[in-house]
Amino acid sequence: DKNGNGVIEYAEFVDWLTRPAASVQHSDGKLELYDLGKVLRPLYEVYDRNNDGNISIEEFDECHSILRNALHLHADGEATATTDPGLLLQESADVFTAMDLNNDRIVSFNEFVTFQRTAVEKSG
Repeated sequence: DKNGNGVIEYAEFVDWLTRPAASVQHSDGKLELYDLGKVLRPLYEVYDRNNDGNISIEEFDECHSILRNALHLHADGEATATTDPGLLLQESADVFTAMDLNNDRIVSFNEFVTFQRTAVEKSG
C-alpha cells in the first residue's frame, strides 16, 4: 500500500509482484534472461499459507478467491457485480488441477512456474 490509503491497488500489486524482475540480464542491449521463477516466488509464498513448500487445494482456493475478488474492483474502489461463490470454487478447482501436473493434489513451485509460463506464452 504505497500511497497509504489502506487498499492495495492493482498497480501496487503488479509493482510488488514484478519488482524482482529488475534483475534481468542484458547483453548488447538485448534481453538475455528473464527469471520467471524469481518473479513468481513472492506470489507462490502468498499461496503457500502454511509455508510447507507446496500449495494445497485449500490454500489455493482461499488465495485464488481473494485475488479474484480483488481484481473485480474498479480503480475507484467500487465493486462490480458479485460472482457466484460456487463458480469461483469450480474455477479454482479447474485451475488447481491444470497446475498439478503430477496429480498428487499439491502444487510444487516448479509446477506453479510451469503453469504461469504456459499462460504467459499463450497470452501473446
